[in-house]
Amino acid sequence: MALRSGRGGFTFIEAMTAVAITAMAGGAVLLGVNSSLLATKTALEQTIAQGLAQQLMDELAGMAYARNAASPYEYPLAPTSAELAGPGRTQFTNLADYNGLTEAPPVDPYGIPLGTDDGQGSTRNPSLQNTYLSNWQRTALVYYVDPTTQSTELAPGQTSNFRAAEVHVWVQDKSGTLRQVYMLRRVFAYVPSS
Repeated sequence: MALRSGRGGFTFIEAMTAVAITAMAGGAVLLGVNSSLLATKTALEQTIAQGLAQQLMDELAGMAYARNAASPYEYPLAPTSAELAGPGRTQFTNLADYNGLTEAPPVDPYGIPLGTDDGQGSTRNPSLQNTYLSNWQRTALVYYVDPTTQSTELAPGQTSNFRAAEVHVWVQDKSGTLRQVYMLRRVFAYVPSS
């Protein structure tokens, strides 16, 4: 009677099959991790952009509708040279002053880049500064809208008792391309005194 060998190992084909299955599973796990990281980055950008837009929109909402309440239908909507003299936006007094505003990177009302400002018109200690927002941009537009359909912008030179304000937030990617991350729009009304 012949004795059988007690070999209990895997054949070469079985081992290669196990390696292939493990590699595919590992690839799927890495793809899932990459997707999760991308979703987290997108959510972070959205949150930051929303905060930047809301911050500027809140500042706009605290301003007067027009420079002169007796003549609220000014055109064009733009800051005066005195208001642009600054520092930053400290001389802005009404909605029109924000039309065409572009900040790259976003700044506080004194013109100091966010993350480096101390909130009082100066910069904070360099060891406490954060330059994360250095590749971000924030813009504002203010324009008259149709009184009945406030989603319709009026033609240049036309005025109404309604102005829309838009704040756009952009981020510059590694290739240098600006990508809009968030936009906030609000309509402001002028109510004449009776």
